[in-house]
This record gives sequence, structure tokens and C-alpha cells, in this order.
Amino acid sequence: MIHALKPLDPKPASEPAQEQSTSGQDNPTVARCEAEWQRTYQSLLNKKKSNGQAILNANWAFREAMPTPVGYSNICNFIACVIYGMLMGRFESREGTKLLYGAQVALNTLGPRPRMQQ
Repeated sequence: MIHALKPLDPKPASEPAQEQSTSGQDNPTVARCEAEWQRTYQSLLNKKKSNGQAILNANWAFREAMPTPVGYSNICNFIACVIYGMLMGRFESREGTKLLYGAQVALNTLGPRPRMQQ
């Protein structure tokens, strides 16, 4: 039998709402990819290209700005870019899933990460 989930209660009014950024500014690599998307999109609109053509080309500019998934830091940044890109519609869901799988494979080729000393 399937049961519907009860919706979560909203935060009490006494708790301040946390502002969520959609700019990607909290990760410099994601911010670079998004800035390239914005630059390309605005440039094409200024050249009187259609909105659809501007979005398509800006999505490719976003991909080209992404780091090569080589090395732990780059792979983590690659993953962050893919997730942000999926959230913002820069990737189709299926494409994003494939990119995340590739990043997972790349991480696995690095071997186990040493544990941080406490």
C-alpha cells in the first residue's frame, strides 16, 4: 500500500530564513562557469540572436568552462559544476547523470583518500 507523505511544517517565524544563493558564488569554479554562461548569453542577445539560440550556445560555454575531471580537486569542482548546471537547466537530466557517473569513475581511479588526522 502506498501512503502519501505529510508535508514538512514551515520554519517557525522566529527562525530567520537563510538566504540561498543561486549565483554559484560560493564555489569559484562554479562561479566561473556561470559567469561564462551569462557572458555568452548576453553577448548573443546583444547580437539579436534568439533567446533559444543564446541559451543553447551559453549552455555549451558553461560546459567548456568546466574543469577537466583530473585530480581530486578538479573532480570535486567538476561535480559541483554539473550539479549546479543541472539545477539551473544548463544540462538535461540525462546528460548530467552521465557526467556525474563519469566523475564517479574518475574519483574511483584515484584510489582511497587518506583519512584526515584528528
